[in-house]
Amino acid sequence: MKYAFSIIAMLLAISTSAQKAKVKPGIKAPALKSIVKPGKPVGFAVIKGHITNNTNELLDYNWEAYLGYKQGSLKIDKNGDFIQTIKLDGDMMEVYLVVNDNDYLILLLSAKDTVTLTWDAKDYKKTWAITANKPGLAAGIKKCDTHRTLFNGEIRKMRQAIADRKMPDSVKFGKINALYNKQIQSLLSGDVYTVTMQLAADIYFENCKLLLSNNLLPKYELSLSNPTKETGYVSVLNDVKAYRREYEEYYRNSAKYRDFMFDYVRFSQPFSYWGPIGETTKENSLPFAPAWRDYYSGLAAFHIIELRDWYLTKSIMEDFSYYSFTDASDVYKDFIPKVKTTFYADTLKTYYSNVQRLKPGGPALQFTLKDENGKTVTLDSFKGKTVYIDFWGVYCGPCIYDITNNVPALHEKYKDKNIMFINICVDVNEKEWKESLKKLNLHGVNLLAEGWTKNPVNKAYGISAIPHYYLIDTEGKIVNNNANGPGEELYRDLDKLIK
Repeated sequence: MKYAFSIIAMLLAISTSAQKAKVKPGIKAPALKSIVKPGKPVGFAVIKGHITNNTNELLDYNWEAYLGYKQGSLKIDKNGDFIQTIKLDGDMMEVYLVVNDNDYLILLLSAKDTVTLTWDAKDYKKTWAITANKPGLAAGIKKCDTHRTLFNGEIRKMRQAIADRKMPDSVKFGKINALYNKQIQSLLSGDVYTVTMQLAADIYFENCKLLLSNNLLPKYELSLSNPTKETGYVSVLNDVKAYRREYEEYYRNSAKYRDFMFDYVRFSQPFSYWGPIGETTKENSLPFAPAWRDYYSGLAAFHIIELRDWYLTKSIMEDFSYYSFTDASDVYKDFIPKVKTTFYADTLKTYYSNVQRLKPGGPALQFTLKDENGKTVTLDSFKGKTVYIDFWGVYCGPCIYDITNNVPALHEKYKDKNIMFINICVDVNEKEWKESLKKLNLHGVNLLAEGWTKNPVNKAYGISAIPHYYLIDTEGKIVNNNANGPGEELYRDLDKLIK
């Protein structure tokens, strides 16, 4: 299983100029006024403000674009002032502003928005304030932040509760649907702003994904127990089958919709009757090959070509991290003549060219990192040994599970063999990393590649999700860029290399 940080994104394609929602209950969200080309900024928004008692030079922000997460930083001057112009990927984009080590603020921005923020670094929660250049924008963002603070704890508890495998599906659904209703009713009570309607739509798709991940769809579907005039403003809340629809507006602007749809098509193949999958026998003649399964699911799923191209581009890029390099390459070659959207065609070609550096049989990319004692370590220094690299994270549940339950047996089994185990942490700073190492008692060579996607080592090795494993032979060549995790299959792979 792979784990990745997820970043919340929110959207509903309706006018952002109204202070309160003006659409009538039950009216479908209008189509986009213009065609938005992926890869080109739709518009620009401005974030500015002042921090009292500031001690930092930068504020980090991130957002989820069409094909993954992007990050940026805004500079804070010596007086505590900052200003940043943000390029928007869609009609509405959610920017995740990290205000300190313990908190963040979600800013839902559209073209020509300007938000002004102020707070005291000594007590952000009690002092932060926001104004904006458009009616309702500041109040809407405030309400969304209040909602997040109010429900984060409840959502965590509910997710932990339904993780119980003995719990009946009907009970799991009851818990999910009840909290979904509670969130929507709370969010859309009182004044209703454009951004709160956007959040309501994303809450719907987020809970659909939760149902999907617990194997509850399509047997159980989200429903509102008490629809109101306000819930009628958001069309997807009033259609229990909305998760089955193609929405160009949501695709362009909502990361939550894209996240759900990507997994829904991959794991459920729900739309096979829509497309040409029945017209080909190639899929049926193939042995089990997840890359090909995902590919044919995508070809079959979509009426809207750009959605199809987005799904298959993202799928193929992930194939190189999850599946056989050969299968991923073959799927790429089959799709390139079919792709119609220029942005996705160009992205795939560039990605494929770059990923050749990670092809099995080629030399492993050299890197230099520091261990927990501050000693500089290079990959080249382990030439002559079989090397197993584990890219992991302190806040990655599957990583910690493997390190706690499976890694000790792995290290014990091969402790006297010509194998070097390298553990590269990617998601925390040096202090948190060292504290975690003490608790985990993790043996092997422990290295830190802080900054995840910003770190050049993680970039070079294509680490977009963790845990991720590499296997390198004694000559320094890549054996597998997506090696097995600790367990019997890995033991067989290692035994072949050390014979």
